[in-house]
Amino acid sequence: MDTLYPLMAIVFFANIAESLASFGAMVLALTLGARYFAIEDLVPILVPLNLVVSLVVVIRQWKEIDRKILFLKIFPYTLIGLPLGILAYQFAPGIWIQAMFGVVIVGLGIFELTRAFKSHLQEAPPLSLPTSIAFLISGGIMQGLYGSGGPLVVYYSSRAMTDKAKFRATLALLWLILNFFVVVSLILTRKINVYTIQFSLYLLPFVLAGMTVGFLIHHRVSQKNFRLGVYGLLVLAGLSLLYRTLM
Repeated sequence: MDTLYPLMAIVFFANIAESLASFGAMVLALTLGARYFAIEDLVPILVPLNLVVSLVVVIRQWKEIDRKILFLKIFPYTLIGLPLGILAYQFAPGIWIQAMFGVVIVGLGIFELTRAFKSHLQEAPPLSLPTSIAFLISGGIMQGLYGSGGPLVVYYSSRAMTDKAKFRATLALLWLILNFFVVVSLILTRKINVYTIQFSLYLLPFVLAGMTVGFLIHHRVSQKNFRLGVYGLLVLAGLSLLYRTLM
């Protein structure tokens, strides 16, 4: 039970980050929470909470959703990768799940830090079709494996949607749909059970509190500087996770 207290603080901070940066709650919560729990144990606890977060955003910003981009360009390809990630989560050894996650997080953190320092990022052109497909399928795999395909899908979506409100609302509906499938698979394989639901309920108030704080300070914080801090933290946390896993 003692390990639950730092996890409460982690999900609180992670959901502030989600509200400010439009994604990141699952990535941060998994990376920092892996210090106290195995990732394969965290996923069934955190994914149902992410459903709540996504549902709140979808309800608040329903009119902003770009259904054309979502259902014609993003969803079909992420849906291809999703079952591959779900199968990997069910059968891959826990140590490999943590090691792969650490590698992906460090790589993405460095990649995003590099992007964030470039002034021309805001006007970057859309990705080519083959690159888009690769990012979206990989994002679907990550979503099935970790409940968090965010960084890969966000990279594509930031090029395809320039309106921040549409960007946020559209991705929230995507996470809601994809994580619904993930939750069903976790229930069917008994990864979600009375024990994990109890943990999720303990954490729910801190998720909602983090979202509320994030919404309140959204316009007072430089999004670019905040993202730099989040990505830097991800790199350090990912390296720490790799060290603990492989040493």
